[in-house]
Amino acid sequence: MTDRRVQSTIRAMFEPGGAIPAKTAGRSESWLRTLLMLLPAMLLFSGGMAGPGSAWEGIVRSAFAPFCHQQLDRCLLLGGSLAVCARCVGFYSCLAAFALTGFGGGRFRPRHLLAGLPLVVDGSANLLGLWLTPAMLRALTGVLAAVPLGLLVRGVADETR
Repeated sequence: MTDRRVQSTIRAMFEPGGAIPAKTAGRSESWLRTLLMLLPAMLLFSGGMAGPGSAWEGIVRSAFAPFCHQQLDRCLLLGGSLAVCARCVGFYSCLAAFALTGFGGGRFRPRHLLAGLPLVVDGSANLLGLWLTPAMLRALTGVLAAVPLGLLVRGVADETR
């Protein structure tokens, strides 16, 4: 789906007669967008703080399993091991920062995808065994990879207002 098509679909939902009433569209959409961007980070950190072997940690780990390899040697520790690797922690934390600060609001451009290039290079090199990246650098590549998505979500939302 192209960027324009996604934007027009979202805009159509909030127009008069659309799926969301115009009177509440701005508030409900903004609240929902913020919640969806914050939820993964909230779950992630709550699972790590629940402690190793707890039922909640198991639930959170299962929820993130389809999205992350969860190799313990690549996970950060917070009480217990977090449910995702350091790179995913950076990614989800960046999305949460976009949601909390309202940063982004600009128009998404394809060149923003270049921010994900360090993740592709570093992840490929790690996979091929060329080098082993420390956890904090992995988290940084996750942050950079989340920037285009945060810009896209914030930009589309701002255009619907």
